[in-house]
Amino acid sequence: MKTNIFLFVGLLFILTFCSPKKELITSLPDLPESSERLYPFVLNRNIPFHGLTVKNIKIRYQTPDNTSRLYGALKMIRDSAILVSLRTSLGIEISRLLYTQDSVKMLDRRNDRAYFTDYRKLGEIAPLDFNFQMLQSIFSGNIPKNYRNIQMPEPEFVRDSARNEIYLGTYHAPEEKNFMNFYGWIYKDLARPSYIVFYREEQKRKFTVRYLDYQKQNSHILPHEVKVVFDQYNQTHKMNLKFNNISFDEFNNIHIDVPSSYKTIYK
Repeated sequence: MKTNIFLFVGLLFILTFCSPKKELITSLPDLPESSERLYPFVLNRNIPFHGLTVKNIKIRYQTPDNTSRLYGALKMIRDSAILVSLRTSLGIEISRLLYTQDSVKMLDRRNDRAYFTDYRKLGEIAPLDFNFQMLQSIFSGNIPKNYRNIQMPEPEFVRDSARNEIYLGTYHAPEEKNFMNFYGWIYKDLARPSYIVFYREEQKRKFTVRYLDYQKQNSHILPHEVKVVFDQYNQTHKMNLKFNNISFDEFNNIHIDVPSSYKTIYK
């Protein structure tokens, strides 16, 4: 039971809360009106990074019964790997996780254990469904690419009237991938996502991501605060993340070194 809870907390820490600042832009983008043209337009505003480092992440995870606070840092190579370190308020690392396109590795520093699994098996022990593509979108603010517009009417949504959000559309993941589908909205003045809902057709569970604050880094607009909400076991879970000290880097490889004294567990 402790293992499952630890995996859940470690894998969940991904998300946050507030509304983008107007000084990030100098002029409004000329947005296309049709969803067929709007999706490629927004994709062109994705951040073209190779490597991304976030040195400081403040994390607040809430359930109806509990609130937990953690701190973290991450390194990410686009479309390849995400390395996350989780630590306590005293700066002691409690977990290190490596996400790739098809696998998850985790070091449990408290119990001297290393876990190796994939997203499908992980979904059997952790109460949420996600994949690498979704994690990359949350951390970078980039819209998933190579999706297909399925021409669905706009879902009911409480808009931010002050920011003039517009509906981006509903999109299905590439058939050969085990990615989640999504629908969402963008901020009209940023042409960056404001609210994205990831889901699967066969499941009722939804994973909502609210981009409530952005920051500028080297002329690029990146998430500053994000909030993720999902329901599990008839309870609403909320994860708030705040990203600080972001930089673009050129590292070509990230990995996890497993200490020889750790017990290795394959799931």
